[in-house]
Amino acid sequence: MKIFLINRADVQVFCNDKRLILRKEKGREYVETDQTDGEQVTVHFVRRHELSRPFWWLYALAFWILGVMGFFTPRYSAFLPQLDCCLTFIENKSAALTVRFAHYLDETGQRSIPAVTELTGFAVTENAYYRRDPVAKRRRKIYKICSWFGRIVLIAAIAAVTILTIIER
Repeated sequence: MKIFLINRADVQVFCNDKRLILRKEKGREYVETDQTDGEQVTVHFVRRHELSRPFWWLYALAFWILGVMGFFTPRYSAFLPQLDCCLTFIENKSAALTVRFAHYLDETGQRSIPAVTELTGFAVTENAYYRRDPVAKRRRKIYKICSWFGRIVLIAAIAAVTILTIIER
């Protein structure tokens, strides 16, 4: 069955713990499951925040340097959403399913906004809402502390070198 994905962004799609390959047809992205007709299929949609990934510190450091001590890099939101949604349906090779992903717009995290909705076809959706990512929240605090500490140290080092250069002349 073809599952067409609208507004996918960086959502990864898994079936039976295997990542599905994204394909394009007439400008639309889709994935195909490799199950037989009549079999029940569970597809997982996973989106993790940048700060939840294994080498988050490397990305943060690189963009902190490129963004001139983090002044020109976008700030991380206070609410860092994650998505771990399951979509269950009966396989039918002649049918298609269209799934739309909503981008998270509520920065406060107060409202539950559905992340996944089925537009065509029939499927049962579980955990279709964005949730708070506690790992990303903790790492955001670490990033902010290290960023400010790095700025202070760098400015102090520049001031010390400037003062030493002036005194030696």
